[in-house]
Amino acid sequence: MAQSLYTAAIGMKTQQSNIDTIANNIANINTTAFKKSRMNSKEAVYSPLTDPSGDAQDVNLQLGHGALLSGQSKSFEQGIPEETKQNLDVAIQGDGFFAIQTSDNTVEYTRNGNFSSKNVDGVNYLTSMDGNFVLDRNGQKIKCNFPIEQIKIDSNGKITNSKNENEEVATIGVFTFANTEGLKELGNLTYGTTPSSGEAVALADGETEVKQGFLEKSNADIAEEMTELMKAQRAYTFLSRAITTADEMKSIENDIRR
Repeated sequence: MAQSLYTAAIGMKTQQSNIDTIANNIANINTTAFKKSRMNSKEAVYSPLTDPSGDAQDVNLQLGHGALLSGQSKSFEQGIPEETKQNLDVAIQGDGFFAIQTSDNTVEYTRNGNFSSKNVDGVNYLTSMDGNFVLDRNGQKIKCNFPIEQIKIDSNGKITNSKNENEEVATIGVFTFANTEGLKELGNLTYGTTPSSGEAVALADGETEVKQGFLEKSNADIAEEMTELMKAQRAYTFLSRAITTADEMKSIENDIRR
C-alpha cells in the first residue's frame, strides 16, 4: 500500500516540474529569440514480485515505481522573423548563433539579434542590448569609424557603410555546433559551449541568411503550450486521486484490523 503512495507522489513531483516548464514557455511567448523547453521523464526501476505459489521470483510479475525526471531538453527550432525596420535589429534565417563577448572576455552565443552600439575612445562598437561586444566571423569585435546606425548588412552578414558601400567594416559572425542540443543555457537568452556541443564553427557565405531590420520571435506556440498544460494537469489530477484512493484503502485496512 505504501508503494502506491510513493509511486503517485513521484509522479506528481514530475508533473509539477513539467507544469513549471510549460508555464515558463507561456510567459516567454513574446520574448525575442526565446527557445521553449520540455521536461523529459523515464520509468523508475521495476522490481520483481514474489510468486504467491512459492518462494521463487517470477520475472513476469514486475512492480513499477513511477516516473522520474531525466532532464530538460531545449528546442532550437527557429522562430518566425518579425520585421522591425530598425537597422541594428538582425535575425538569422536558418542555422547558427551570434557570438557575444562579455565583460570578463567569455564568449557566449545567442539567437537574439536585438543589437545596440557603444562608443569607446571615439570608436563605435556593435553590442548586445546589455553592452557586450558582438563578434565578427574571425572572433573580433565589430567596430567602425562612422555612426553605427548607418550600417548596412547583407544576407551574408557583411557590414558596410550605407553612405559609402565601398567602406566594408566586417562580417557578423554566425556560428554553429556539431551538437546544438549540447549547449549549456547561461540565462538572458545566451548559451555556452560544452564538450557535448563541440566548439563553435563559423558559417561561410550562403550557409545561412542574415536579415537586417528583423528579429526572431519566440518559438513557443500558445496553442501547443496550452495543450501540453492541460495534459500535465490531467495527469497531476489522476495521481492526486491515486493518493486519495490509497489513503482510503489504508484506512479501511486499519479498520478491519480493529
